[in-house]
Amino acid sequence: MKYALFEFVNEKSCEIGETRWITRENPEDFDNKSWDSDREVMVSWPTEFTKVSKKIVKGSIDPLTVPTTTCVAKVLKFSGKCPNLFV
Repeated sequence: MKYALFEFVNEKSCEIGETRWITRENPEDFDNKSWDSDREVMVSWPTEFTKVSKKIVKGSIDPLTVPTTTCVAKVLKFSGKCPNLFV
């Protein structure tokens, strides 16, 4: 499971989420070296995982089985298996 730091364009906020929530993009391109951080992507953000709640989720949230909302975001940084991007 990979994580990313998303900057939400319309809300001017940042949150960590799973890279598989990014839609219409090739997962092979999800690396910090070649990714353009100004590029806007569509994200299927789970509605139960609100961007302002600091809720700790253990495990993965599957956007196919929970309600989602579509957001426009920029990916500022990708991470490997650890959700803490600043280590």
